[in-house]
Amino acid sequence: RLANPEKYKDWAEKNKEKRRAASRKYEYQLLPEEFSAKLLSQDGKCAICGKAESRIFKGKLCLLSVDHNHATGQSRALLCNACNVKIYC
Repeated sequence: RLANPEKYKDWAEKNKEKRRAASRKYEYQLLPEEFSAKLLSQDGKCAICGKAESRIFKGKLCLLSVDHNHATGQSRALLCNACNVKIYC
């Protein structure tokens, strides 16, 4: 990665969704199909405010965050960044 940063950047970009899915599975026991089902059942909107995600990071629209029980890691719903931050402040 250090010897060839451009090659790593290309690889990382190609595998971004794969790495996100692995992270969701590890952190929240949430399979890609389950994330998609939650997103579809919520019509792509936040479970609290009912709005679509509006946060932009590095020029790209962010995905909804996984709300979860911190003790068990069990996922509950998908939240926009604003609501996700508010419930923990």
